[in-house]
Amino acid sequence: MGQLVEVVVATCVGTTTSRAITEIAIVRSHALTASKRTCALAGTLALGPEAGEWLQEAKLAISAHVPLDVLRDTIQPFLTFSEIYADALKALRTEIAAP
Repeated sequence: MGQLVEVVVATCVGTTTSRAITEIAIVRSHALTASKRTCALAGTLALGPEAGEWLQEAKLAISAHVPLDVLRDTIQPFLTFSEIYADALKALRTEIAAP
């Protein structure tokens, strides 16, 4: 039987990044799910151009149980779709800190 985990979700819909602007691409949707207990990434959803680029980082973070604060401290190379993580990670951390 599975264990219940309390999670928080942050979404970014229609967000554009520097790379999306230069390639005339709009990020369709991006969502991150984090465990409130561990403050680590627990799941992700990505729809849009180069979604695999975002999912690579999320997959590694989920598998390694990387804390949200470590992910937020990651420096993304410029002109990457992975810039989208910044706002979603900030929203997750804020949600977890809320009473």
